[in-house]
Amino acid sequence: MLIKPFNKKIRASICNFSAFFWVIIYLFISLMGYHVSPVIFMIIFSIFIYFIYKFENPAHYFWCIGFFSFVSAPVIGVSGFLGDVSYGLLVTLSLSSLLFLQVTKQASINKDAARVKGVSRSSILKFCCACGLALFLILNFSVEHFIIPLLLVYLYYLVGKHEARKSIFLMGIFALFIAYYIFFEWSGFGRVVIAVYILGAFWIYWQRYGLPFGKIIGLFAVLVGPLLLGIIRGGYTLQEQIQSGDIDSNLSPFLLANDLRFREMSADPVGLLEQFFLYFFMWIPRAFWEGKPYGFGFEYTVQNLDQSLIDAGHSIASLFVGEHIYYLGSLGLFTALLSILLVAFTYNYFRKLKNNISYFSFIVALHMPTFVWGGLASYSARVWMPLLSFSLLIIIFYSIKKYSRLSQEQKIGLNNKAREDFSRLH
Repeated sequence: MLIKPFNKKIRASICNFSAFFWVIIYLFISLMGYHVSPVIFMIIFSIFIYFIYKFENPAHYFWCIGFFSFVSAPVIGVSGFLGDVSYGLLVTLSLSSLLFLQVTKQASINKDAARVKGVSRSSILKFCCACGLALFLILNFSVEHFIIPLLLVYLYYLVGKHEARKSIFLMGIFALFIAYYIFFEWSGFGRVVIAVYILGAFWIYWQRYGLPFGKIIGLFAVLVGPLLLGIIRGGYTLQEQIQSGDIDSNLSPFLLANDLRFREMSADPVGLLEQFFLYFFMWIPRAFWEGKPYGFGFEYTVQNLDQSLIDAGHSIASLFVGEHIYYLGSLGLFTALLSILLVAFTYNYFRKLKNNISYFSFIVALHMPTFVWGGLASYSARVWMPLLSFSLLIIIFYSIKKYSRLSQEQKIGLNNKAREDFSRLH
């Protein structure tokens, strides 16, 4: 009797265990004082991650986009030119990925569609789209934080429900708004946001048509793209860019996080608590909150960089772990895992909401690369504003629906009373 091949769950468990075991081996060897090439470590770990993550899971896909872009590519591409690479930083980044993928492993586009029971209705999403279009046309609202993410949520819903014609039509509308944003609204900053919107459409398109090689094509593009982009834009070799400081934003977050590991800084736990606080309340305007703390990116600029950069509102990024290291030193390598759990639980919470509202969890997953790149405050600024806007529209939608139902019931009641009165008279 032939032995049956391992099923997917067993293969995933083996890959998870192997990746975790590889990280522990690397940590043990490094603590013993032996040198292990960061490039070899990250190549092997990235291969494990590739086999662990589920392409049909939006949280997995966008997390891996961020991890391969801002962790794997810099470690593999530039660590050979650096003097020292913190093994503690590499271990924390690797364990964080394994933790996130494990906590969010239940999600998938098919499971999300199956959870919404009953008649497939998109009334909420249609209402939100209509309001968004009205705000754009009448009040000239920016399409970046409202219409574009909303269209992606609607596409996610349509693909999950296998509504082919509508999804193709909506994909065309999405492409028009992306083009409008790039040519008429984009200031040149925030390339990560544009990238995740385009990759979001790419992922939905691949899910809709089940095209082959989607998993490897998406990750290969973000793995090789940042390295080529830095060389093409600067006109220098990769080593010359690092030595001159002309480093692309895809590479600089890892380099700064690694540099912070070797600095001697006093602990500031209050500063880190403020970053967690901003995760929930970043959306409150500074005009209504006089003592509102700054996100770590701008706070670092104020404390360490030139006045000209402060006046320009410049903000840096140092991966999601950088702010923890800056405020707590080595202890930040452990507290960074708390931010991973916070973001993962946020995604799971929105995904488990009732009815079509659960599809807004796609916004939480969509900006995972921003979290990997810049941490809690950067991620919060991208996620909570559209989510709160959509929540307000949903409340309005249900209020109108409730009022209409009550009005209809009152109308029916009056008609019944009129019939009863007429029957008495005759």
